[in-house]
Amino acid sequence: MTRWLAWSIVLGGICLGASSMAAEETDCREMWKKADLDKDGALREAESERYLAALRVRNLAPPADGKFTPEAFMEACKADAFLLRTVDAGAPLKGETTLTETQARDRAMAFGVTGLADMGQDKDGIWRGRGMLDGKAVKIAVDYKGNVVIQ
Repeated sequence: MTRWLAWSIVLGGICLGASSMAAEETDCREMWKKADLDKDGALREAESERYLAALRVRNLAPPADGKFTPEAFMEACKADAFLLRTVDAGAPLKGETTLTETQARDRAMAFGVTGLADMGQDKDGIWRGRGMLDGKAVKIAVDYKGNVVIQ
């Protein structure tokens, strides 16, 4: 699969495994265009939530002032900081989780889920909640391995 096709799928919201090659600049620029909703040249507040969550999931430092400039965004994108990981077969998986609610929320936000509500852990150790993805109401599950599953 070409890098272009792989990034097109990621941008479409389908979860892929990490590529061994860094993201192409043109792919990152397209991602930036979609992220900068108000076209003001910076990602702040709601625009940046998904990308800040992705950095937290990977234990990477966020921009010092909490907003993404095009340069900071491109640097993180080219380092594949926003690339979604492959969901394990059979997920969500039962198991005792070490993820906190905040960590589970970050994984869901990095996946693109907004408006998270009713997050709670079930008897199988799976964090469950609801939110919005691409303008549609969804139920989400985040398991002990960090798999995000849209239901």
